[in-house]
Amino acid sequence: MCKKLLIAAVAVLIGVVAVKGTRLGSYLKVWKRDASAWAQKQVPPETEIARLRAEIQGLSREDERLYDQVAKQLVDLDNREREVNDIQANLDKREKEIRDMYTAVKSTKDEFLVYNGTRYSREDIQEQLRQDARDFQSAEANLKSKKAQLTAFRKTVEYNKNKLRELEKTRRDMETQLTRLETTLAEERLAQAQAQGAIRVDDTHYGRLREDMNTLRDRIAEMKHKRVLRGESVSGPVRATEAAKENKAKDDQFLETRFGDNPKVAGK
Repeated sequence: MCKKLLIAAVAVLIGVVAVKGTRLGSYLKVWKRDASAWAQKQVPPETEIARLRAEIQGLSREDERLYDQVAKQLVDLDNREREVNDIQANLDKREKEIRDMYTAVKSTKDEFLVYNGTRYSREDIQEQLRQDARDFQSAEANLKSKKAQLTAFRKTVEYNKNKLRELEKTRRDMETQLTRLETTLAEERLAQAQAQGAIRVDDTHYGRLREDMNTLRDRIAEMKHKRVLRGESVSGPVRATEAAKENKAKDDQFLETRFGDNPKVAGK
């Protein structure tokens, strides 16, 4: 039985291939086109107008969902901007504290110094400066990354706002065109339903793709922070001591460059 069905299917396929490109194939195409046109003509223009109007109303309901998504993004954007501003203010405060401490160390050769009313040894102050310098560099890099993310996200939100305006304008244009068709039909009673301009714009998957992109961005940021956190590698006491010396020298060089007599601001 299966063998007979297979033979029949192959025969039909061969027949279709044989017909294609022949005069009979051309006739079939013409009949198909005429049948489709005939079916469309059987639908009253009033019914087609009603259908198109329902489609436009459906687009309007879909746009409401997009408006909700963009509104949430605007709230998220406000929160991110506040976060970046808070980080910037805190970093400015820490920069001033480091600069004051560094100036105090450089202004005297005494073994003990008074900072904020408390007496500390020079070595403790210098070690604190090195630690603060490392923390400051990490925080500054983090702020730079967040600012870059904020800029990219702001562009995304602005693009989505413009897209919403385009969708609304497209829908209004459709409604205007449909009203004109309806008026023409009422006056002439001969006009055929015109739907060429009724282009359906579907942004159903935009929200999901945007969320996936944001999740990927967060994953990349987490990978970067994990790399920074891992930081030092254990390679033995001698090499660890030598690495510590090298790190102290780098910290001292950063302090001299950033907070010395002729400070250089990163990125300038």
